[in-house]
Amino acid sequence: MRKRGIALESSERAANPKEATIARAPDGSWRLFFEYAHDDKSKIGLARSASVAGPWEVLPPLFERREGGWDSWHLSTGPILDSNPNFPVMFYNGSDSRAQWRIGWVVFDANYERVLARSVDPIVLPHIKRNEDDTDIAFAASSIEVEGEIQLYYSVADQYVCRAIIKRT
Repeated sequence: MRKRGIALESSERAANPKEATIARAPDGSWRLFFEYAHDDKSKIGLARSASVAGPWEVLPPLFERREGGWDSWHLSTGPILDSNPNFPVMFYNGSDSRAQWRIGWVVFDANYERVLARSVDPIVLPHIKRNEDDTDIAFAASSIEVEGEIQLYYSVADQYVCRAIIKRT
């Protein structure tokens, strides 16, 4: 493995891309979900490539922030769990205008071309507050499915590593 440089350049359409999550579609092509800046907010962008090394074609976002919701201001990518390849799920990070970050989920079709379902409410809140100056943030980091249970690893207040166990229904 070796570094290859910037995978997706900043552009007018997707300024300052960062925090990428990558997934492979059934046809062998790749999807790159990434956070980018637009109108003083963070959004989740999508790009497609025939090769994991690129070049990447930026596509329209699959979902946006929701006015008045817990994810009404910023959106940021999280881990994609594809243990059920027909219904891959991304645990994403969203916040309101006060930057109170929470974790939600979104289910895509197998080709990552449309959203099939999305959580109305966050599934993880920052439940730990050890110090008065701890930030009000829960941020998804990684996920894995073990014996039918999803284990979601996340941080709280940018300093406490936690795990949630989620049962599929």
